[in-house]
Amino acid sequence: MLIKKLTVEDINHDLLKKIYHWRFNVYSKYFSNDFRPSYKNHIEFLNRAISSTNEIWFGLFIYRNNDEMSFAGCASIYNFKNSECEFGRLMISPSHLGHSYSRKLIFFIINYVKDQLSADRIKLVVKSDNIYATNVYISIGFLLTKTGKLNEYTLNVN
Repeated sequence: MLIKKLTVEDINHDLLKKIYHWRFNVYSKYFSNDFRPSYKNHIEFLNRAISSTNEIWFGLFIYRNNDEMSFAGCASIYNFKNSECEFGRLMISPSHLGHSYSRKLIFFIINYVKDQLSADRIKLVVKSDNIYATNVYISIGFLLTKTGKLNEYTLNVN
């Protein structure tokens, strides 16, 4: 696959159905909450989330040489307070796994948090048995701050 451009852009309402599918049909075992809302309720939640002033969603898009664009993944930051925010809801399209897109999206968000929000710290929670995600976060520099069924990690960005 020849990649012409990899960009991070806003999530729009048309992509919510795909995010719902990823969340509940592909990645549900990796999320900390096993609750499965109805499709309608989850789309309403996502609509509120992408419109919130205390939450920012990022979409990862790939443009190939023929200018064909595909939605490759998403993540969000939320709960901005006291110069920190939380990071989560990272999902990469199953057809785009294995190309380090999660790392690229995480680094983009780290720079956004540092440069645009002037925040000092990013926190995240990941299930302790999600070894792949844990290894990615640790390799980027997140430090384990609390252990349990859900492990908490923190990254100082300044």
